[in-house]
Amino acid sequence: MTVNTIKRVYASTIKKYIAKDGKEFDKADECITYESELDLNRLANKYKMKFVEVPTFICSDDHVHGISFHFPQDGKEDEVERLLYIFQNYEIDKNGNKWEIDFSRNLSNVHGSAFEIKIPSLNKGDNYIFYFCWEEHCDDYDYFYNEIVSKEKAMAKLEKEMKNLNAILFS
Repeated sequence: MTVNTIKRVYASTIKKYIAKDGKEFDKADECITYESELDLNRLANKYKMKFVEVPTFICSDDHVHGISFHFPQDGKEDEVERLLYIFQNYEIDKNGNKWEIDFSRNLSNVHGSAFEIKIPSLNKGDNYIFYFCWEEHCDDYDYFYNEIVSKEKAMAKLEKEMKNLNAILFS
């Protein structure tokens, strides 16, 4: 986003916010959201993003939001980080083939460190689940955490869950 300041001789100064593709906005937050939606559509298609129900053996919280994505041969971790940042900071819908940002999440009541995205070493050609959990508390800091789960990590958690279930059922 660039900012263009226009001065007129007998009028007030006007600020215009210009998106990467040249579209102009009067407000900075509208421009940022627009650019985020452009990035979302480009990256969601490249990384084959899908909404997913996160299994309870991965995250047992009720307020969990999740997506799956594929890390292709030409994948870049900074692009994945941008995609995940958009997903956890905006309410998103899919309308046909287009991803749309409905609104920004109000995360002002969350500690900044709580939603830092820690990208593990991603393997080319593998699929991953990213989820975040967010619970609102009116008079306290909101509860928020996120994680990227690989197939191996998910399988290990499932095996542990199955062992626990077998111990209960067959003891």
